Amino acid sequence: MPEQLTSDALGLQASKVTTINRAFVQLGLYGLMLSQPGSGLGQTAFRGREVVLFVTRIPNLVPADPAMRASFYFAHQFGICLLAILVACQAVVALVRAICRNYLQAGYIAVNSRPLR
Repeated sequence: MPEQLTSDALGLQASKVTTINRAFVQLGLYGLMLSQPGSGLGQTAFRGREVVLFVTRIPNLVPADPAMRASFYFAHQFGICLLAILVACQAVVALVRAICRNYLQAGYIAVNSRPLR
């Protein structure tokens, strides 16, 4: 059995991730989640029709503008793709960390007695 049974031996410990990387992912995820309703509302508003929000009807605020509607549509679709990519990357990292931790604890991966730097 290896002497050191932690994921730190593989350099996968979460504390080694820099604050900038962690902040970038968190701000990216939260920013995208907050911007999606706004871009969808902008796309709906520039259709030139009234907007139904829950039980209230908001009258037409701006005239129909196909160019603005297309740009809001593109921003909405782009945000959906980025959000899906970020969530998938987070899931893959968590899965890899769990698999490596299990293999390390089972003794399938040899661990050096000295810690990695």
